[in-house]
Amino acid sequence: MTGVLEPEELEAFMDSAESARDGNGKYDFARQDYALQRLLPALNQLQLQFAESGKESLRTLLPTLTSISIDNTSAMRFDELRRRLPAPCNIALYNGLADGASMLMAMESELIFQMVDRYYGGFGGAVPIREKFSVTEESFSEQANELLKADIAKAWKTLLVQTPSLVQQTSDIRTIEAFGDQDSMVACRFVLDFGGGSDNVGLWLALPWTALDDFRERLDDTPRPSHGDADVQWQQRLSKRLELTPIEMTAILAETEISLKRVLGFKPGDIIDIPAADAVTVCLDGQRLMFGRLGAQQGNFAVRIEGHCAPEEE
Repeated sequence: MTGVLEPEELEAFMDSAESARDGNGKYDFARQDYALQRLLPALNQLQLQFAESGKESLRTLLPTLTSISIDNTSAMRFDELRRRLPAPCNIALYNGLADGASMLMAMESELIFQMVDRYYGGFGGAVPIREKFSVTEESFSEQANELLKADIAKAWKTLLVQTPSLVQQTSDIRTIEAFGDQDSMVACRFVLDFGGGSDNVGLWLALPWTALDDFRERLDDTPRPSHGDADVQWQQRLSKRLELTPIEMTAILAETEISLKRVLGFKPGDIIDIPAADAVTVCLDGQRLMFGRLGAQQGNFAVRIEGHCAPEEE
């Protein structure tokens, strides 16, 4: 991906770097939810398009459906997403993203149960918990997946490189091999409302973080609003972070030049003549920065700074 990291992403990187240096983890942008903040307005716009279109499609199976709204959009690893989805859960994988990546849609078990109950005139009553769906519930799940496929194509057309097609459907997320446990995902949970106000049945859409690269590049090409005081505060935080960054400083006590022939002939016991260690050069990450005099302070060798070195020519 090209482009410059945004403040939120850079802060996420620095926080992750500190965790890695302390042995608490690895660099992982997607584990930092605030790295998503710049993308959220545009992402939510796509999600809202899907929600509105999906509502009309699902009314074929759920006549009493009144709305689909965004509950939460967050970043997580695939193994975390797997733990959040209640079992059984209808999982559908659609292809169509760049580099052969897949998009995952999951219908929570309560949604499937209510879909069947309400279709036959019920009111979404409680259903005993069980490990798998019935044949009827599986059939309704398949119909819903086919209906929503067109809504995915319509809402997410900016990210798709081809018309999405259903490549896998299962009620056991453990059989999904398109993602690894450590893969970073961007997941959105939708809530379906049937007018009663107490329903909390969920539908999920998730895609790999890497699938957003092209999306982020397109955002980089759009004008960005000025954040005013927020930018100033971020610059101050970045400045403080940089000031605390550890760097290597060395003091060169003496330098001399000798021939390669002599170097090749060195053996234990040979003596190298060097000038008196009077003037000392101080280097920062290998670059000459200051010069001074060698001395001592409180029983330790020390360098007294006398000036800055002239900039080195390229």
